[in-house]
Amino acid sequence: MSLQSEILEQPACLQALLRSHREKAQENTAAIKARNLKYVFLASRGISDNAGRYANYLWRAFTPG
Repeated sequence: MSLQSEILEQPACLQALLRSHREKAQENTAAIKARNLKYVFLASRGISDNAGRYANYLWRAFTPG
């Protein structure tokens, strides 16, 4: 499996994950919002570091203010 093929699988994998874990994702979202967090710190190494950077980008893009 190549890096490109893994990247191209991501949308379908994420869709399946959200479909099968929608209720838990909504519970987690509500719990996070209830805490009124101001900051989040992600710690990672290797390829996970790229995922953390992307998550940071998405949070900034979709967080008001």
